[in-house]
Amino acid sequence: MRSMLGVGVLLVAGIARAQGGAGGAAAPAPPKPGAIAGRVVIAPGVPASACKVTAEGASGTAACNTSGAFIVKDLPPGPYDLEVSVPSVGEARLSAGTGADQTTYLGDIRIGQPGAIGGRVTADNSADIDVAIIGIPELGVYTTPNVTGGYLLTGVPSGSWKVTLFPSGQSPSVQSVTLSRAQPIAKADFQIKTPPPGTTTSPTTPTP
Repeated sequence: MRSMLGVGVLLVAGIARAQGGAGGAAAPAPPKPGAIAGRVVIAPGVPASACKVTAEGASGTAACNTSGAFIVKDLPPGPYDLEVSVPSVGEARLSAGTGADQTTYLGDIRIGQPGAIGGRVTADNSADIDVAIIGIPELGVYTTPNVTGGYLLTGVPSGSWKVTLFPSGQSPSVQSVTLSRAQPIAKADFQIKTPPPGTTTSPTTPTP
């Protein structure tokens, strides 16, 4: 009887230790999520006001704000393939990773292959061509016509742009030109007319 009682006590003690051990071991806390951030641009200094960034293999998706900035949140730590798309401009794929409770900043991501706008400037007085300036003020891109009046603006992204001719001492002349992935090159010709004597104009000088 005494030996059976001893066995029972040992069994109860063993069960108690097993239950205590199981209850006392806390499960490790899951790692805190991270994030991936950056800015999408369509030309140096020109943000994409509408874009979508998706982290493949996760539920993370973000849209750009008007400054082109985005942040994909709540990502489990690890590497990701990102898909960045800008409507009517293009898309790109890149790899990035993030750690626990960490935000990885990618900097500027340029989307779309740059195009070009060219043409010819003619004038009643050829001397007016020599001092003319032509460009896209929105992008800060300017050039001057060559000796035959030809010009070429390069590095122009897809979109609608106001190509502006600044004749010396005269009001600017503007043409709206649209570039796209299907049509990355466009033409815009200008003519400088000598104003009649006594005509008052409001000349504007571009600020490159």
